Amino acid sequence: MNIDNIKMVKPNNKDVLTTINKDFTNIVNGETKLNTGLASLSVNLVNSRVFTPECIKLVKGTEKVFLMKHFNDFAKIFVRDVLEDNFKTFDKIKKVALKKAIKIAIALISANSLDKFTNDKPINAKGQIAVNSSKFSGDMKKKFDSGLEGGVKALSVKDCTTYASDVLGMKNTGGSILKAQIEKVMATITNEKNGFGNDFVELPSDCYFSYVPLRNKLQSIIDFLEIEKDDKKIYAHK
Repeated sequence: MNIDNIKMVKPNNKDVLTTINKDFTNIVNGETKLNTGLASLSVNLVNSRVFTPECIKLVKGTEKVFLMKHFNDFAKIFVRDVLEDNFKTFDKIKKVALKKAIKIAIALISANSLDKFTNDKPINAKGQIAVNSSKFSGDMKKKFDSGLEGGVKALSVKDCTTYASDVLGMKNTGGSILKAQIEKVMATITNEKNGFGNDFVELPSDCYFSYVPLRNKLQSIIDFLEIEKDDKKIYAHK
C-alpha cells in the first residue's frame, strides 16, 4: 500500500512528543547520561502507542517478513504525521536513529516483551532495556538466557537489534544481499586471476553507460556515511 494512504494518529499527550524530541536532541548532541540515546527513543516509541497493530500490518503489507524498507516507511509516516516535519529535510542523524529505534520498537510491540526492572523503569543506568525473556525464541534463550533463569533481561541497544531481527523474521546468516552483490562485483573487477584486475581495456563494452550512474550513487553513499561517522552518538547507550 502507498504510505500516503497510511496514517498515524498523533498522541494527545504532548509530553510524549516532548520526551521523544528530547531523545533526538540528546542523540544529536551525543550526550551519554541516563534516559538519553537510542534506548530511550526506542522505549518512548513503544510507549507513544502510535505504532498500532493496524499501522504495522498495513506497512508490512504482503511481505512474509519485515524488510529494511518497512522501517524507512514507518519513519516517513512518523515524521510526517507525528512530528509534522518533512522527511526529506529531517536531520540525517535523527533519521538514522529513528529507523534503528523503530526496528527495536516494532519488535518489542510485536512480541509484547518490553518490561521493567525492579525500580519500575524500562531502562537501567547502563542504558539497557528491560525485555521479558519468556518471549525469547530458542535461539534468543541460548544467546541471552543460557542459564534458563527466566525473568527480565537487560539488553543493550546492540542486543535489542539482534533480538528485533529474530522477532521480525530478519535472520541473516551470511550478511545482506547488498553486501554479497558488492563483494561479487569487487571480485569481478579487481581479481587478477578470475576478474579484470587493472586490465580495464577488457571491460565489457555494454557496461560503458553504467559506470557514471554507479559512481554517482556510490559517492552519495560515501558522503552520507562520512556524515554518519558520528554514529557513536546514536549508540551512546549500547
